[in-house]
Amino acid sequence: MTVPPPAPPPPPEDRWLLPAPLRPLAIVTGLLLSGLGVLGTVLPGMPGTVFLIGAAWLFSRSSPRFERWLLDLPLVGPLVDDYRRAWACRAVPNGSPT
Repeated sequence: MTVPPPAPPPPPEDRWLLPAPLRPLAIVTGLLLSGLGVLGTVLPGMPGTVFLIGAAWLFSRSSPRFERWLLDLPLVGPLVDDYRRAWACRAVPNGSPT
């Protein structure tokens, strides 16, 4: 009796993804956090960057396409990218362009 060869390991970009049943929930939660984050960038007194960082984390674990979409937004992408590079954010007043 011949034993089939083991399955190849997943591609590197797939090994950090959440299990398939959790991905839709993570995408919906990421979209909700994205909306709150965008509101927070224009409303005084509401933090936006925290929500955007959370959304980027969820998207990086559930959908590379949505992660790319978020990082390509001109108002949002630089904020999240700064945090990922230096674990810190630039001080930007609410409502001002980055």
